[in-house]
Amino acid sequence: MVETTINAQTKTRLPKESLVRIIKNMEFPLEYAAQIYSFFADVPLTDIDKFTARYGIEDKVLKKYYLTYIKNIYPNPGLEEMLAYAD
Repeated sequence: MVETTINAQTKTRLPKESLVRIIKNMEFPLEYAAQIYSFFADVPLTDIDKFTARYGIEDKVLKKYYLTYIKNIYPNPGLEEMLAYAD
């Protein structure tokens, strides 16, 4: 579901494995900006939670990535609530 959602409106495909690496390494490649923003803004929270658990992305890493690259452009109050205690 995640890969389908983030790639739905773009020509360039971002594989889920690459998204995992990008988040874990705190990278923000501009060629995948639309897909990365879509992950944080369009993917349902339950799917984000399942995705991060499946691929070993710690909540504190996801929160840091969100605060660093996403929040100022596409704030997601639900995600912020979900990650409130991640530190």
